[in-house]
Amino acid sequence: MNAVVYYLLIPFIYLLSVLPFPILYLKSDVFCFLLYHVFGYRKKVIRENLEHAFPEKTEAERRKIEKQFYRHFCDVVFEMVKLLTLSRKEAQKRCTLEENARQMVKRYFQQKKNIIWVMGHTGNWEMAAQSFADLEGYQLNVLYRKLTNPYFDKLLYRVRSRFGAYPINVDDTFREMLRCKDTLNGTVFIADQTAQPENCHWMKFLNRDTPIYMGTEVLAKKLEYVVIYSYIYKVSRGQYEMRMELITENPSQLIDNQLTETHVRLLERDIKAQPFNWLWSHRRWKYSKAR
Repeated sequence: MNAVVYYLLIPFIYLLSVLPFPILYLKSDVFCFLLYHVFGYRKKVIRENLEHAFPEKTEAERRKIEKQFYRHFCDVVFEMVKLLTLSRKEAQKRCTLEENARQMVKRYFQQKKNIIWVMGHTGNWEMAAQSFADLEGYQLNVLYRKLTNPYFDKLLYRVRSRFGAYPINVDDTFREMLRCKDTLNGTVFIADQTAQPENCHWMKFLNRDTPIYMGTEVLAKKLEYVVIYSYIYKVSRGQYEMRMELITENPSQLIDNQLTETHVRLLERDIKAQPFNWLWSHRRWKYSKAR
């Protein structure tokens, strides 16, 4: 069944991918209308998440963010399809690096220091991987979780590795990072996914008790990587800018949970500054903190 679904859909996916961006965004608008007004895709989840995150906003203000999110989310879906055939040059034009970020990475490259970039599901995180691949001399590792459909998993792997990035299954993270420790490299952690409640750090995030993955902090301390927070700011439709802030050059010198709480607070700040730009449809708060 997995193979049948894949081979039925793949011609349609590639046909979409070769369309010019203006046509692609027209299709995104239609998809958005259907998703929001007809199917109500995860509308209950999105509204609940926004109500908790922004209790100070009026209902009308939250509805505006909701509609902006759906439009942004649909654009991201179609942009990800476009990445199948998009040139490296065009991808890097559409997700540029802030000059301060470029200079920061250049400095650590000259010092021959490995980097962990920690970020959330903001902007178009898949397109951003192509900008990471353009960074000064680094071998780029991108963590991912395998899809249940092996055919679409291979397709997504192909997209992520097109411009030289090396996708790593999250289950193999430590082994793979240890293997390439002596090669100048950087690893991208998307750290806002739902952590298992028994193996996490609990903290307030967007006004709710939230289990946070500790993998970034644990591996940074074990391997002594520089840790940089990265945020993908949406400049306009189809145009993003990657911004970065140094968290620490010496993670082992930080107290327990300090690194984790720092990158979560930075992400929270940026979500509040550009609310529609985060993945509100994710069931982020499906676990409750034990009392």
